[in-house]
Order: sequence, then structure tokens, then C-alpha cells
Amino acid sequence: MPLAFASALARAFPLTTPGGALVCRRTVAKPSTQPARRPPSRWVCATASSAAETARNAIASSPIMVFSGSYCPYCTRVRALFEELGAEHTVWEVDLRTDGGEIRRFLAEETGQTTVPNVFIGGKHVGGCDDTIELLQQGKLMDMIDAAKIQM
Repeated sequence: MPLAFASALARAFPLTTPGGALVCRRTVAKPSTQPARRPPSRWVCATASSAAETARNAIASSPIMVFSGSYCPYCTRVRALFEELGAEHTVWEVDLRTDGGEIRRFLAEETGQTTVPNVFIGGKHVGGCDDTIELLQQGKLMDMIDAAKIQM
């Protein structure tokens, strides 16, 4: 009987959607008799510094680096702007990354900006969507992009 129930449950709640996207599923586990163990704080710090180092490397190696949110209309606008300009750019959807929280903390500490998009051109922080569009309207954006291409 338990096998039939498990089989029916799997059919009722598949692991993927018809489009093939993975679905997270909660499972019920037996309570442990062992006390909960937390990793030593040095592990947590190592993860945070690894995420920060990864972000630093991406900023340094990309002419245009955009830290984005998949849900964000301002991020979509910035991505579309760079695509229309034909500018080579790298986009990280921080909300879809496992280290996204650490990256956002790093960006907040480095830039003072807690929102996305968070745009860097030639390793220099330029701000968000409004800041990027303002640079375009002032005629400065293309100069920054050209200078970034030369640096890289």
C-alpha cells in the first residue's frame, strides 16, 4: 500500500512542470535525535568572501556588468538598452543564484546601492536604471562603453 500511495503522489505532484522547469517539493522528515549542528562561522565567511570575490572578478573582467533581478522591469529596461546599443554586456540574475544574497550584500557594501539593476562599466559603478539612462541622455554612456572596451 505505501508504494501505491507514493506512486499516486508522484503522479499528482510531479517534479517538473509540462515545460520542463523543476519544481521544489517539501518533504516530511522524521525528527532527528541529534541536536542541530551549524557550520562554523568561518565556513559562512568563506562563502561570503567567495561570492564577493566572484563578483569582483566579474566586474573586472566584463566591459559592462549588470547585476539584475529576473523579476525587475528596470533590469529588463537596462538589458534591452545595452542590447539595442549592441554593447557586449554580462548579466547576473542575482535572485536565481545560490550566492545571490551574498552578492547583494557585497554590492550594498561596495556601492551603497541595495537595489537592482546595479550597473558597472569598465569596472566603475554607474548606478541603476535611471542613472544609466541619464548617462545615455547626456551623451556620456557610449564614451564610457568605448573606454571600457579599450581597457578590457
